[in-house]
Amino acid sequence: MLSIDKVISPPAREKIRKEIEEVSGNEVVFRGIRGENYPVNDVEVLGYGNESLSTFNYKRLQPYDVLIHNHPSGDITPSRQDISIASILLENQISSVIVDNNVERIYII
Repeated sequence: MLSIDKVISPPAREKIRKEIEEVSGNEVVFRGIRGENYPVNDVEVLGYGNESLSTFNYKRLQPYDVLIHNHPSGDITPSRQDISIASILLENQISSVIVDNNVERIYII
């Protein structure tokens, strides 16, 4: 499994962590923006949800972006819905990952 340190920059991880904290650990969806040194150098919030799901505007994603969302339960295994959305996005050259609320673990779909 790839280390999160090689995928998301420290400042982007901190932004994700703070945003999740601000919504009491509920699900947040981010657009991961590529950078020179990391596949994800910065992030932008796309949507908010509850403890098990969220909505987002997929039209704000561009090729080579990374869709990032957390699983509040701590289980970063992708659901059927996660895999379905990742498959559609991949057709547009957009990757998908799941992180835990502390942004210490990552699952690349």
